[in-house]
Amino acid sequence: EAYLLEALKIDANDSSINYNLACVYSLLNDIEKSFYYLEKSSKKSPPFAAIYDLDLSNVRELPKFNLLMKSYFTDKELSAFQNYKKGLDYERQEDNKNAIKFHKKAIKLLKKSNYHSMLAEIHEGLALIYFDLGKNSKYFKEMKKVMKYFEKNGDKEELARCYHHLGYWYYSLNKDYKKSVPSYYRALELYKELQDSVKIAETLSSFSLTTNIKGMDVYKDGKE
Repeated sequence: EAYLLEALKIDANDSSINYNLACVYSLLNDIEKSFYYLEKSSKKSPPFAAIYDLDLSNVRELPKFNLLMKSYFTDKELSAFQNYKKGLDYERQEDNKNAIKFHKKAIKLLKKSNYHSMLAEIHEGLALIYFDLGKNSKYFKEMKKVMKYFEKNGDKEELARCYHHLGYWYYSLNKDYKKSVPSYYRALELYKELQDSVKIAETLSSFSLTTNIKGMDVYKDGKE
């Protein structure tokens, strides 16, 4: 709490800081303060995560919470978020069948919307369920959809993360060099564009350990 309040002195309108404070105060059962910061956070970024975030369960009981949500989202969008919330609840209960069912319902309702980051999140949730079930082909299929939405959003950081993970799993699960190596290459290219030396080092290390190829040598060869 103290750290977040201090951070607000630097940027009082930062959506992430205000949202995290809303979560903190909800957990402390200070509902009015929680709603105040949630409302502040929503001025820059529509607060769709508030509909399913466990930390904000208390705030969702307020009548004005529903009014706030309706001021940002259509009934169709709200229905999608509620379906996603149900899917997450079933995931926690390890009821994968119903989790998949409600994730898919949410995707269908949001498919024509511009909530690309939300769609990416739901598809990634589906991918991880399929992964846990050992349905590898469905995992890869869903992850490609995740990446499609990150591309639409221009989110290079998340896209690089996905390419890194795919590079690892293409080889670890299928021993598929032809897909693994290009995925690692693309992750490295994106991290280079982002000038993220830490992530470049992590990707090269994973590359080397996964494929038994010297990551730095491959990276250099690929750039030439």
